[in-house]
Amino acid sequence: MILVTGATGSVGGAVVRGLLEQKVGPVRAAYRDAKDGSTLPPEAQAVRADFADPPSLDRALAGVKAAYLVCAAVPQLVELETNFLTACKKAGTAHVVIQSALGAADFGKSFPSWHRQVEETARVLQVPATVLRPNGFMQNIGTYFAAGIRSQDCLFDGLGDARISYIDVRDVAAAAVTALTTRTTVGGVYELHGPEALGNDELARSISRVAGRPIKNVDLTLEQMKQGMIAAGMPEERARPVVELYEYYRAGGGVGSAGVLRSLIGREPRTIDAYLGEIAPMFAK
Repeated sequence: MILVTGATGSVGGAVVRGLLEQKVGPVRAAYRDAKDGSTLPPEAQAVRADFADPPSLDRALAGVKAAYLVCAAVPQLVELETNFLTACKKAGTAHVVIQSALGAADFGKSFPSWHRQVEETARVLQVPATVLRPNGFMQNIGTYFAAGIRSQDCLFDGLGDARISYIDVRDVAAAAVTALTTRTTVGGVYELHGPEALGNDELARSISRVAGRPIKNVDLTLEQMKQGMIAAGMPEERARPVVELYEYYRAGGGVGSAGVLRSLIGREPRTIDAYLGEIAPMFAK
C-alpha cells in the first residue's frame, strides 16, 4: 500500500494519478476536508487524514509501506509534517518521500528553512526517506500572474534580473512516483529543476507569443510585492516568506540543471512554452 498525502492538491493529485497509471498496487489517497473526498479517483482508496490530528494519521498509515508527504506552505508546516513523520515512525513505514523545497540546503529563511527542519526531523527519527527539493512551479505563473496579464497586459513581479528554472508539477509528481516505486532513492536528496532558466523579460515575451499581444514585465520592489499581496487579502504572515524567497532567487538560487530530474523521470522535462500553450486561455481578455 502506498499513501499519498495532499491527494486533492496539484502535486499530490498528480502522484495519485501516476501511481494508478503504473498499476503498482493499492494506492491510498489522503484528504483533509470531507467535501474533497468525492473528487478523488475511484480506483484509489480515499482516507480522511489531518496533519493536526495524529489519530487520523495512525489510521491512514495502517498497512502502508511507502508514503508521499506534501503540505501546504503554511507557518505550521514544521509542526504538521513532524506529526506525520512521527506517525510514520510509529507505524513502521518503510519509506517516506518528502516534498521539500529548493534552498533547503543553504537558505535560512522562508519556506526552505521550514523544509530543512522537516528533513532533519526525518533524520533524527530515523525514518527512511527520499527528499525531493523542487524549484518554483510553472503552475504558479498562471496562479499569480494571469490576473494582471488579463487586466493590464503586465506581468507584475519582483524578480529583478534573476532567473528561475521553473518545473512543471507533473514532472515533480513523476519523480515522486519513481521514488515511491523503487528502493534506489532511499536516503537521497534530489534538487529538481526544469529545463530552462528564464528571467521575467523572457517570460513576458513567451507569454506575449501565446497571448497574441505584447505583455510587459513590470519589476516591483520586494516591499511593493509584499504590500500588493497584503492588499489582495493575503495575511502578512503568508506574504513575508514569499518575499523572503525572492531574496533567494535574486541571489541566483533559482538556476539549476534539469539533469537530476531527467534521470528520475526517464524523459525530457516539460518546457515552459508547452505549459504556457496549455494555459493560454487564462491570459485572454
